[in-house]
Amino acid sequence: MNPNPASQTSRSGKVSPWALTVAVLGLGTLFAVLAGIGWPVQSATLRTTQPQPVPSASGTPTSTVVPAVIPQTTVAAPLPGLTAPVSPALKIVADRTQRDDLRLKPLVDGTVTALTPSDILLLRRILRDASDEDTIRNEAANHLRANQVADVADDCSVVLAQAGERPRFRSFAAQHLGIAWLDACTQKAPEKAKALQPRLFALLTDRDVEVRREVLLALVRGGDTAGLAEAARLLASDDASDPAVPAMRDLALRIACETKQVASIPRVRVFLTHADATVRAAAILALGKLGDRASRAAIEAATKDKNLMVAGAAKSALAVIDSNPIQPVKPAAKETEL
Repeated sequence: MNPNPASQTSRSGKVSPWALTVAVLGLGTLFAVLAGIGWPVQSATLRTTQPQPVPSASGTPTSTVVPAVIPQTTVAAPLPGLTAPVSPALKIVADRTQRDDLRLKPLVDGTVTALTPSDILLLRRILRDASDEDTIRNEAANHLRANQVADVADDCSVVLAQAGERPRFRSFAAQHLGIAWLDACTQKAPEKAKALQPRLFALLTDRDVEVRREVLLALVRGGDTAGLAEAARLLASDDASDPAVPAMRDLALRIACETKQVASIPRVRVFLTHADATVRAAAILALGKLGDRASRAAIEAATKDKNLMVAGAAKSALAVIDSNPIQPVKPAAKETEL
């Protein structure tokens, strides 16, 4: 699982059945429609003044997630300077006078394989350097993870806490941190997972919506009860005073789809005519993958939507419904349109 700095959609090697959308949508939107992480985001930055209540890991809705603050421990200690030469393939990566594409090439063309201690230190320094280019920093993190360098999670925590970081790369760091936690869970490393989980919880109220999205998706994919409860809260809420609700509603719709929440279909239907095209498209895609034949007529009508993203999502959803329907769901009582 290598985060993609361009689209953040490469979580899986499998293409979603929704690939029909390619005939209608541009590449940027297509990546958002497929089974990756980057569905269209409504807002670039989300800032709150009050923490939002979120259930604890045990499922009890009594805890409150506080704004992300990484403890000042040895995790944030400055890295030492290089005292030994790096591998020949990485020399150009270390040279900031070179063009970014030339520095990036060894990191993406398979030239770099096993890492020496000096290589690891170089890549960690690049990862932490807010003045370096985002894609190079992201590939440095990919190589550290591929070589099972445990410190990469700590380096990402440093990135998330230090001043001067851009929202885009902070979201990459959050994704790497989430993957590190998921890896610890799947590799049966409970102590490591336990140590990383509070960092993810803290980031659920981060100032940048991109970070929140990455963290919430990681928690949900790891089956965390707090993450699942937060996603359900975002889907069910109409609280206009909570900025997280509109900013992450499309992700909440997607999570309902990914986790096969058939019981959420009546609520998802409410957003078929939402004013925001991003939300409409997310609702259509979710109902399509959930096999909601009762909404077929509404989805077919959406193929004529003036917004190309919505129209493409509708065509893709129809293809899924017609090719692999599940048990039909009876129409729900009419709910208030949003």
